[in-house]
Amino acid sequence: MAAFSETSASALFAVELSQRYGSEGLIAKQAILPGSRILSEPPLVRLPHPAEGDYTLSMMHKHLDGEVKDRLLQNCQGHSLCHGTAESQHLLDYQKWTALALERQTQALEAEKANGVPDSESKVKIRTFDQSVLDAMLVVCFNSFLSQPTNCFQLVYPTISKSNHSCVPNAQVNAPDEGDGEIVCIKPIQPGEEITVSYLCDANLAQSIGRRQKMLAGNWEFTCGCPRCSTLQDDARAFSCPVPECPGRCMISGNCPGDSDELADLVGSCGHCGTAPGYDAVEAWLTSEKEVEGMVDELPEGLFKAWAPCNDFAAEHPSHWLSGHWKQHLATHTRDEAHEAESEEEKQALFVEAEEHCAAALRCVQGMLGPARRGSEGRLRSWLCPLTKSPAAESTIASEL
Repeated sequence: MAAFSETSASALFAVELSQRYGSEGLIAKQAILPGSRILSEPPLVRLPHPAEGDYTLSMMHKHLDGEVKDRLLQNCQGHSLCHGTAESQHLLDYQKWTALALERQTQALEAEKANGVPDSESKVKIRTFDQSVLDAMLVVCFNSFLSQPTNCFQLVYPTISKSNHSCVPNAQVNAPDEGDGEIVCIKPIQPGEEITVSYLCDANLAQSIGRRQKMLAGNWEFTCGCPRCSTLQDDARAFSCPVPECPGRCMISGNCPGDSDELADLVGSCGHCGTAPGYDAVEAWLTSEKEVEGMVDELPEGLFKAWAPCNDFAAEHPSHWLSGHWKQHLATHTRDEAHEAESEEEKQALFVEAEEHCAAALRCVQGMLGPARRGSEGRLRSWLCPLTKSPAAESTIASEL
């Protein structure tokens, strides 16, 4: 696709102060329809992921030195989210980089003292501890997108990286391994509305409010206040209506403690028939949810122990995020079994079964995120269950979606 011109991009949005986040954001200047490409631009920085080890530190120092470092620090100054909380994984990585850089520098200085004249490698190591470069490395972590489909690179864009997060975004970022990145509209956007994207992949975006908040706080140091996180009912914790044959769902409050005497008051009525679940039903749901969540968190270890209770839970509550997560693991497990199959017939049958599990995971995720994201099944599939598809499996997934 040809890149947007500066004129057409500037006509769609402006970089302004976000009222919700208090930092820079992308504000629509005119109505934008789903499917429209809002912006396309090359990355400012493209670095390997994960960023760890002596080799990567040297590479990052090389790429972030000079003009690129200055542009990065200037460009992301108002959007770096670097508040310095101890819980941040990025700050922990930053501390490791600093320690490694100091160690390299000390070794180089000792070598210079012993040898009298530093060699070329020692000269590089002596320069390694550059505070501004380390700061730039931290900015990369807070403002980068992982490349698709391999997740091999961290990409920072001049404008795309200024977009703010929402768990119910109206746009999505496409950050390919090679070439320009882009923001594409997935929901109608009105003039004056902020253009938001998700910092979480769709598989994580489909998890419960509490788990999303933990991921966002741990990696980006903020508490999300989007409509999906602020609502009373958690759409990821969707339980099937207790009325037999009713296709509706009852959603539990994101703040439901699980031990309240008023559990029934914390659960919404069925969205289809209006039935309010009783105390016993809610108590059973929460007990089952807690058990399955503990098992899912231990996967892939304990897979066979989890098989029966997780299968039962997924059959009873197919729209719950845990059901989608379980189906994801089943798809991956079955795919691995297919690779070890003793016959071609068994291999093809296992691939079809794996695709059925993957289709169930996709239905669960897309039930929460909506049809607007149907244009990214391929990317969602790669996050959920990266399968090697057989011809027979292709027809299975095509009929499911």
